[in-house]
Amino acid sequence: YAQIGKVVFDEQNQAYVQVICYDDDYRYVEEEIICRFDSDGKEMSRFVIPDIQGQNTESKIRGFKCKDGFLYYYNENVSRLVRMDTESGEVEAYGTYDNEAIENSFALGFTEDDTVALAYIDGSLALGNSDGTIQEIGRINYRLSEEGTETIVNQHLYFGGKHYVTDGRYFDA
Repeated sequence: YAQIGKVVFDEQNQAYVQVICYDDDYRYVEEEIICRFDSDGKEMSRFVIPDIQGQNTESKIRGFKCKDGFLYYYNENVSRLVRMDTESGEVEAYGTYDNEAIENSFALGFTEDDTVALAYIDGSLALGNSDGTIQEIGRINYRLSEEGTETIVNQHLYFGGKHYVTDGRYFDA
């Protein structure tokens, strides 16, 4: 069984599609793959995300970006922000960010200058600076589910100096 996660585009209009592959019982994630498609829709390559082994019931990749031949993503399974070379597939730690501050966020994105955009359950918005520090830059009011147990907001993007937060239920921004 497989499920599509996030889809992003790079500067050459190539699409990168996150595919989450489950076991036969559709219970545990066996593998996470990011597929790259050219602008004509043909698959160009696949990148298997390392370090997701375990009894994971959901995706361990949060907030990824593709730029200049690299995939940037946060792997919750190893609590690490990483960069993968799309030619060689080599993975290395990226930045010196406070991983606990990243781990405690529930939505993660990247800015156009490669800093990390974070959103927290209390409505705080933050940016991870290139020196590794996390700086709170504002607040918004988040809606919770009717049960009050989980957040609806599922993605935080920062583009052109503005914050965009997507609503996982209604797809509003």
